[in-house]
Amino acid sequence: MEDEYLTKDEITKHYRIGRFIIDRGMRDRELEYIKFGRKILFKKSAVEKWLRVNTVVALTKDQLKKVKLMKKETSKKK
Repeated sequence: MEDEYLTKDEITKHYRIGRFIIDRGMRDRELEYIKFGRKILFKKSAVEKWLRVNTVVALTKDQLKKVKLMKKETSKKK
């Protein structure tokens, strides 16, 4: 299956992401892209992977309690 290529404008419209966020992903080498002179293209699969990696997962109440408990323990050690 051939991968679809997107421009910055297409990404901003389709995923509702600001150009600054895309530029930062490019600058930090987190977002894979192809450059032909001035033209910059992104593989749709690479964009979706980048979005998955940067997705914050919700925690259950029990998981949240464990995280808070761990933070308290580490702050007491200092």
